[in-house]
Parts: sequence; C-alpha cells; structure tokens
Amino acid sequence: MNINNIIKAITPTWQAQTGTPLHEIDNLEKIIHQKLPKDYRSFLQWSNGGSCKFSKIYIDLWPAGLIGKLNQEYQIPKYLGTNHVAIGTDGSSICIAFDYTNSQPRICTFDLGDIDPSRVSQVGTSFSNVMEMAIMGSLTEQNIYK
Repeated sequence: MNINNIIKAITPTWQAQTGTPLHEIDNLEKIIHQKLPKDYRSFLQWSNGGSCKFSKIYIDLWPAGLIGKLNQEYQIPKYLGTNHVAIGTDGSSICIAFDYTNSQPRICTFDLGDIDPSRVSQVGTSFSNVMEMAIMGSLTEQNIYK
C-alpha cells in the first residue's frame, strides 16, 4: 500500500495535525543529519505527527519540530548513535524509530526506559510498511517490541 492509500485509509480515525511545511521538514533533516524517507515526508506534509488507535496497536507520532529535541532529551544518540531517529511511541514506553544502519532506513522499536542497542527490534521495511501493518491488524501491542 503506498502512502497516499494509507493516508486515505486512516483519515477517518487519525488524530491529524496541520501538515508540516516543507521548510520545517528540511530543517528537521539538518538537525538529525539524515534524509527522511519520501513516504514519511509525504505523511508529515499531510499531518505533523498525530495519533490513532488501530485495531490492535496505538501509534503516537511526534510533530516534526519536536523530533530533534525529544531524541536529545531521551539521549537516543548517546545510546544508539545517530543512525537511529525516534519519531514516536506506542503511547507508552516503546519508541518507534528509523534505523539508518542500512542503505534504506527501516522501522525499529526499543524501550525508552532501557535503551539497549542489543534490544532494538526491527519491525518493518519502511514507514508505509509499518502503517499498513497497523491498518491490517498485523502490528500489535504484543509484537511491536520483542
């Protein structure tokens, strides 16, 4: 499912925020020293963060203007390096992040209360992939973090 279809599917239930202007997305990339995936950039243009209770998982994505600050406050670069960029949570202590250790960033999760590189879980191949999993019910509170 592409990002446009994902947005259409979640529009009725996503607690959307006003979309992020492109210059703010570009500024975020400078702050995190990473290029955001195109699907996530498109999503931010539609909704600057927001949240939704899907059938089996809650997802709360941070506004673009807070991502750099929250990554620093949670000390994510200290524990995981700059190849991991947190973008939200499951509404609790499980953090949802981009993992830039490979050529294509993937989605991973880790516990904000115990950030341990050996306990980072790979969840999906892309932002769109993870959102589709949430829509379809295959991403759950039980399997978002192992």
